[in-house]
Amino acid sequence: MPSPLLLAALPAAHATEFVVTSPLDDGAGSLREAIEDLNDDSGGAPHVVRFDLGGPEEIALASALPWIEQPTTIDGLTNAVGAACGTTTTGHSLAVTLRAPTGNDPALRARAPLEVFGLAIVGFDDEGVQLHGSADDSWLHCNYFGVRTDGVTADATGSDAVEVQDHADVLPSRVVIGTDGDGVDDALEWNLFGATETAVRLSGPDPIDDPLPGGTDVMIAGNLFGLMANGAAPPVDAYGVAPLAITGDAIDVSGPYVGLQIGQPCASGGTVAQRNVFGHLTSDGIDVRDLNLDAWRQTMTLVPQRAFLFSESIRDNILLGKGDDRQLSDVLARAALEVDMAALSDGVATTVGESGLTLSGGQRQRTALARGLVRDGTLLMLDDVLSAVDHHTEQQLLGSLTAGARTPTTAIVANRLSALQHADVVVVLEEGRLVDQGTHDELVAREGLYRDTWLRQSERGDEAAEAP
Repeated sequence: MPSPLLLAALPAAHATEFVVTSPLDDGAGSLREAIEDLNDDSGGAPHVVRFDLGGPEEIALASALPWIEQPTTIDGLTNAVGAACGTTTTGHSLAVTLRAPTGNDPALRARAPLEVFGLAIVGFDDEGVQLHGSADDSWLHCNYFGVRTDGVTADATGSDAVEVQDHADVLPSRVVIGTDGDGVDDALEWNLFGATETAVRLSGPDPIDDPLPGGTDVMIAGNLFGLMANGAAPPVDAYGVAPLAITGDAIDVSGPYVGLQIGQPCASGGTVAQRNVFGHLTSDGIDVRDLNLDAWRQTMTLVPQRAFLFSESIRDNILLGKGDDRQLSDVLARAALEVDMAALSDGVATTVGESGLTLSGGQRQRTALARGLVRDGTLLMLDDVLSAVDHHTEQQLLGSLTAGARTPTTAIVANRLSALQHADVVVVLEEGRLVDQGTHDELVAREGLYRDTWLRQSERGDEAAEAP
């Protein structure tokens, strides 16, 4: 009965393992040849790529490798003498370095499930690894990004070490970057990120304008950011610059990634090894450890919900001796107080009484906001300061806060969600726990506390008149 025997043997005829024996960019035994061959071998997937280079070796790419289109594991440890994953106190022992080509091309890019471990991925000018579209169930662990195999030498100038993005109207799901938390080798699965602007970027289209399937259950856990491989602070050069620093956002989420987990789960499950560790980061290009704390605080302005007003004139309550009439005129407009001042017989010279009792609740809040705007800092924190104003005034205030060249970074605490519609990022807290985050449109589009609160407030018309 030859036919059944032949059918049973067919799967084995497809090679599932490709061994890279040459560090050259192209030709026999090269990584490029391996990827080209595995892309042509759909019957043998999932594939495994291993390296047998005779010792520590660097593969310098002259041009972009093909997109990986078949489920593939790239194993930088097997066959590499002395290579192994270590803990965050010892560092990994890596033997294979993959250098991205000069320009905007990444070192690796996949549109199929991809597991990569045991590599030092360096030299990227834009991205190190791209996971797009159908790269579901991908796993990056036990790697260095932007750092050489010694675990201390910076070697990249990229904007993103890892980019996860949509392709062909699909977002990758169940991508794990670092430790998966299954209790097996968790302490050995971390990645090291350094010498890049953003370590991990999750991007995608607006879920309302362009809803896409996928983007669920992505995990970023157990990694080191801006540190040496042994978890220690990185070296600083003679100019006070740490080449291993993350110079922008360590993790940037601008797409609709539902169920995103960053670090160890808050409630239960997972392991301690899933905690991300953030080291040498910068603020406006300055190492945060080098900032003068008192001076940095002077750039911040907090406007509380119930600010204290002195029994003095409105002008004095706003300026507090720190500004002039030109600034006063500007902040009155930005705080939507011009009409109110015109209605008062003495205008800004009006004495407000103890704790501002002669003003309405909304006027008191806007006076406190004007006081905060006079300082013209780089970070403005508003603690529910719009709760007592009507909807029209609220929208006028929000428009003035985001207009102009001197707009500070603004953090708003609010229970009335209409105040958050135009925020770049909304963080949802419940009983002190972070339960969701995204843009207003993203959060309204999916089930959760934010959507429920929005619908409830919309039904009852939370556009009340200004509070007395």
